[in-house]
Amino acid sequence: DYINLLAQIASNLDAHNYPAAANLANTPDEIRGYGHVKENSIAAAKLIQKDRIQDFFGAQKIRQAAE
Repeated sequence: DYINLLAQIASNLDAHNYPAAANLANTPDEIRGYGHVKENSIAAAKLIQKDRIQDFFGAQKIRQAAE
């Protein structure tokens, strides 16, 4: 899933959405711990990723609308 996400980021990357792209690509850094702590961390990271995807693709749509 992460490799596919990186491919989507790369194919939509520009100077305007670079900060959102970097933030989205760094989502796995949110995952910490072992066992049940890691499982909870993964669940939280998925929610964070969802928000970051909206930020990344939302920034792209806003830029396209302005052009």
